[in-house]
Amino acid sequence: MNARGVTTIGSRWTGASDGLGWRVLDAVAGVSAGLVVGVLFSLVGVFGALGSVVGVEGAAVGWAVHLTVAAVLGLAFGVFVSSTFVRRYAADTTTAALLGLGYGAVIWAGGELLWVVTGGPALANIGLVSLIGWLLFGLTLGCLHALVAPRSRSAASRTPAAR
Repeated sequence: MNARGVTTIGSRWTGASDGLGWRVLDAVAGVSAGLVVGVLFSLVGVFGALGSVVGVEGAAVGWAVHLTVAAVLGLAFGVFVSSTFVRRYAADTTTAALLGLGYGAVIWAGGELLWVVTGGPALANIGLVSLIGWLLFGLTLGCLHALVAPRSRSAASRTPAAR
């Protein structure tokens, strides 16, 4: 931590004193995981239909919706893994990856249910691709969290006397 209270992580920075920096990293991790999954979803043509969620069909709109949702899901994952009970386990890469896989499965199940209930456009055989995609999203998110968390969140949460 430098004199201004900013912790540097490699070439990245976070404002550790107010937690806003952590939320920014959570959103960036969500968008990064969303980009990874977006490649898979692009190959099967999901984004044209995804744009219809906001009333405009098109791949560009689908990508915008997907990455916005990915940022929000990244924020939610960050809040979850930084909770008091989970934080001590989430810094381990294997555990964070498993937490991410579970998170991806929950997202997939919730998304499939929401898609069915709202009468989303029929996408033949997309269920398995969607499951694989959201598991990949969660795995990527968990691994990204594990890369940053042990060196930064845990260190910033300790008091100066504990260092």
